[in-house]
Amino acid sequence: MNQKIDIVITTWGREWMMANCLKALQKNTKTPFRLIIIDNGSDKKSSASYLTAADIYVKLDRNYGLEYAKNLGMRFVESPLFVSMDNDIMVYNYKDKDWLEQLFDLMNKYPNYAALALRPQVLVGTGMAMFEMPDDVIPFNHVPGYGRLMRTDVVKG
Repeated sequence: MNQKIDIVITTWGREWMMANCLKALQKNTKTPFRLIIIDNGSDKKSSASYLTAADIYVKLDRNYGLEYAKNLGMRFVESPLFVSMDNDIMVYNYKDKDWLEQLFDLMNKYPNYAALALRPQVLVGTGMAMFEMPDDVIPFNHVPGYGRLMRTDVVKG
């Protein structure tokens, strides 16, 4: 990866959750990234801590809804691949690669996929292995929104 991967996090309130998300992201992401936070109308106390963590921070005047915030965040994406995640995701390292490098490698392995998502139970601390099944990718009829790596050209069309 020659370029930083953009990571877009949408948030609304729940400062303690966002703080844990950011802490895990900083601690467990070795892959260079650029952090874009779209704050969907959180209070001023929450906003101050988000502002210092982000490379790009957008504070909306009220909660416009999750999909509005996610779509707004995509406007700032410049990297060929980007991550869209919710603020209740807590990433962790697995074996010899960080979570983002694993997703990046999988996306290269499966060039026909437009998006890959981590399993949610992996991200909330149950201790399960990231790829516990024999196959590293399990096809599903939609890609969940909680933490996914996507091809920018496909998403932005």
